[in-house]
Amino acid sequence: MKIMFFALSLRGGGAERVLINLANEMSKNNDVTITTVHRDMDYYGVAEKVKTFCLDNKRMNPEASFSNKFKKLSARRLIALSEIIKKEKPDVIITFLPLPSLYITLLKRVTNVLDSVPIILSERGDPNKEYDNKIIRILAKRLYRQADGFVFQTEDAKSFFCESIDCEAAIIENPINETFFKYNIPKKRKKVVVSCGRLENQKNYRLLIKSFADVVREYPEFELNIYGEGGKRNELLDYAKELCVAEKVHLMGRVSNIVENIIDAKVFVLSSDYEGMPNALMEAMALGIPCISTDCPVGGPRTLIKDGENGLLVKVGNEKQLSDAIVRVITDNNLAAKLSENGASEAKKYTAENIVKKWEEYIMRVVSKNG
Repeated sequence: MKIMFFALSLRGGGAERVLINLANEMSKNNDVTITTVHRDMDYYGVAEKVKTFCLDNKRMNPEASFSNKFKKLSARRLIALSEIIKKEKPDVIITFLPLPSLYITLLKRVTNVLDSVPIILSERGDPNKEYDNKIIRILAKRLYRQADGFVFQTEDAKSFFCESIDCEAAIIENPINETFFKYNIPKKRKKVVVSCGRLENQKNYRLLIKSFADVVREYPEFELNIYGEGGKRNELLDYAKELCVAEKVHLMGRVSNIVENIIDAKVFVLSSDYEGMPNALMEAMALGIPCISTDCPVGGPRTLIKDGENGLLVKVGNEKQLSDAIVRVITDNNLAAKLSENGASEAKKYTAENIVKKWEEYIMRVVSKNG
């Protein structure tokens, strides 16, 4: 089967990681291409068998709002997309993230180039945040009726579009890269709390730093390492100084091998205000790191974690609950061992092989209905 993925870029976010994992795995048995709107650095390694195309050579401005990105939609890009589709003749097109979904459904609405090509839209985050512009939200709910399939990560995300979807929708979780299953759970752990993600408001690292400051007053031997880069670096460093924990809080930036840096941490924390299906949390669970997460919309952490059994859930933005949860894990070795073992077991449900099988079965249903 000829499968085309259509995305904004390969800039290196969680959705892009999932896309590339899926494309690489599917390319073993299918003819796979990835088309992007913008040309950006590939951080995650597209397989040689996967062909790539780009609508233009401009780099994406990651700080631009979604509505501003959509305003830059041009006839030239739509024509370029049409030409790629005509040349490649895919059996199905799968979009990742809102802007590519709007592009492809608009193209189907105004041309006949997609008359015989089923399209599947894939939501990767919290639609309440992704479509916070009223005009864009109304436009999306109308255009998305052009879709032949729709994939969500959680039931909560699906409910946002329940009145707009005129097709069979599927819930398919993110795959975990096989790399994260190749390591043994360490017997000894360092006195380190870790987190991974972009240094942006969504991740709410101010909450994590504040909660950690409460913990470290009682347990001064611990340190906090946050892996990732972003626009809030200086603000977070200043906040750590303000709380007098600058020597204990380390913003590690991007690293080439995240596993070696975090695998023996005492606890992993996801402090986000909202997420789709958080890759960093899934990968930490796969490595057997005891995990704590906010119970944030749109329900990804709640899907992964059974509170007290394979991880701990705390309320979004609740500093005391988070600091108490960290203390529980770092002081109770039996609890930490249980969360580690059960978390790693839960993660095995989301191997690339299992998730790709769900995707391929769903793709076949959509294609056969439109054949």
